[in-house]
Amino acid sequence: MFKFYLTTLLFISICAEVPYFADNGFSNLLNGCTTTPTGEYYNGVTYLTYQGPHEDPYVASYNHMTKTWKGPFKVLVNELGLYPEAEDKKQADNHGKPTLVISNDGYINIIISGHGGCSKTFGMPNNYGSDGCSNSQRPNGKVGRTTHARSVYPENIEAWYKEDNSGLSPFSTYASSVKMDNGDIYIIYRHGTHVSDWVYQKSNNGGVSFQSPVSILKHHFVSDIRNNTAQHFATWYASCFASTQNKKENVIGCQFTHHYHESGPGNQHGPIRIDGYYLEIDTQTGNLTNGAGAELVRPVTLYEANRKARIFNSAVWNVDLGRYEKWNYDIGGGTFNSIGEPVLLFHRSAPGPDDRNNIEIYYWRYNKILKEWDAPSLLFGSKVNGIPDVLLNIESDDKMPLIVTLEKYSKPEKMTARYMEVENNGADWKWIEEPTMEIMHKNLQMKNIRNAHKDARALVAVWHTKQYYRLYLFGDNGVVPRQNETEANNLWVRCYNALTPEECYNDKNVMFSINDLPDLPPFPNRDTPEMTPTNSPTITQSTSDMTLIVLGIVAGIIVIIGIITVISFCCFQRTVK
Repeated sequence: MFKFYLTTLLFISICAEVPYFADNGFSNLLNGCTTTPTGEYYNGVTYLTYQGPHEDPYVASYNHMTKTWKGPFKVLVNELGLYPEAEDKKQADNHGKPTLVISNDGYINIIISGHGGCSKTFGMPNNYGSDGCSNSQRPNGKVGRTTHARSVYPENIEAWYKEDNSGLSPFSTYASSVKMDNGDIYIIYRHGTHVSDWVYQKSNNGGVSFQSPVSILKHHFVSDIRNNTAQHFATWYASCFASTQNKKENVIGCQFTHHYHESGPGNQHGPIRIDGYYLEIDTQTGNLTNGAGAELVRPVTLYEANRKARIFNSAVWNVDLGRYEKWNYDIGGGTFNSIGEPVLLFHRSAPGPDDRNNIEIYYWRYNKILKEWDAPSLLFGSKVNGIPDVLLNIESDDKMPLIVTLEKYSKPEKMTARYMEVENNGADWKWIEEPTMEIMHKNLQMKNIRNAHKDARALVAVWHTKQYYRLYLFGDNGVVPRQNETEANNLWVRCYNALTPEECYNDKNVMFSINDLPDLPPFPNRDTPEMTPTNSPTITQSTSDMTLIVLGIVAGIIVIIGIITVISFCCFQRTVK
């Protein structure tokens, strides 16, 4: 009988459900609003990408009808992560996090950035700013490059090829993707290191090829400072979003802040970001306008932005100093509401490069009737860890759900992801009690998902060991579980324990070069493996799938042995009697 109970326990443990779908998210994988989105809902499936071991991009998918997970699979090798695994956080660069965008015919594009790139390595100049060739801060001497992968088959994450000739500039940092209703894809990024323009590149064929970069925000010299020993440059941080469901056709909205960048001795290279700005890109004409429709000279300089695009001056009068101080003002996400008005989140913190605590979150809305920005609403105040995204689902004409992460100072420390509901286009808001997601740790990160399903609005990462995070899919009904824990657990161990990069990178999923890509037939339904065509390249099954099969067979054998044991035991007892 004991054997039977042991067998049952083993079988249950093998098939135990867990609330996360993977445990190998790496380092600062979701923080910040400059690289978005990390997923997209398409044809019944939510596709997700994230930064895994060695900062390489991984991909997973969840089918909402069958309630099944696939992946994660590694998609590319990120040059920024070519270093031995270590607990030293300074090893991680975190500027090449992936963004995901799906073409209208189902092909999945995943794009990672570098940290400015290097003109000497690329054999071409950076025409829009400075590169990272002299960046001595990188422990491995790498400054990365833009890298683009595209799925071999539509709506399938198991085979990829590297797009070496799609036309994307190699100099990107913080690449984000924006998709229009007509299928056009825009990749928007900083073209180099801090002192560089922000540009976009457009694809009208689903990501197969991209047009040349177009500059929208100009970096430039502003003034000499500190007795002419240093210089102030105007640079930027930006986040852009598209109109959806025809709320505002052919328009991309961009919120941005002025990065006060100093060069020279004692330079303040840190996170000093001041004032709030907004512009729109007309995708039909290429013209730039402010919220009221006034045209901006492209690319936008600091002077032009202050004159026409600034919606908030973050200067605050300091009584003790007898002068104004610029408070930090940073981007927090944006969208268009149901009547096409831009709504934005900005967060404000005290002056200085290091004081980013006690953050206040402000909600901004452009009023089409009054043709001006409404006074900002303070949604909530201090002790907020992470900046919430305005999620791109609008439930009705007057409701917009937000997911907010709040830090609770309790013992033990824990984080809570909660919903807010903004009503009447920002005039009112309230907390919603359910669902909530409480985590017994204060380190929680979050990103938005394009065209999100109501059950899968955000990708959430929660620290669990060393520099690794568990990944959760969170929506209106809480977290989306994974049915078998063996598919989600210990994915990080192989790379962490690897003695050489090859031991970590030797994944078994298929990667093709575009030049070597054979003629491929349509990919079969993965649920019917006997239909796999013999003339197609082998699509190797994921390690987690193989593990599940082996464990399932072992579990079945153990169960059968247990049943036979129980029957034999019962027969023996009867014989004795």
